[in-house]
Amino acid sequence: MDFTKTTKDFARNPLGIVALFISLIYGFASLLLGTAADKLESLERWPLLIFIVAFPFSVLWVFF
Repeated sequence: MDFTKTTKDFARNPLGIVALFISLIYGFASLLLGTAADKLESLERWPLLIFIVAFPFSVLWVFF
């Protein structure tokens, strides 16, 4: 399936827009951790790790 068609389908309803925004934020956090993990100290990595683990559960809790 084409990526642009999928995003257009998601953007047609408000919940799809929220899902696209959540995946964008989660993708940026994962990209940041993946590229800068070797340059960060362990205390600097913890907030990113906690965000990556807790963010999906917090969004689920908000919608629940």
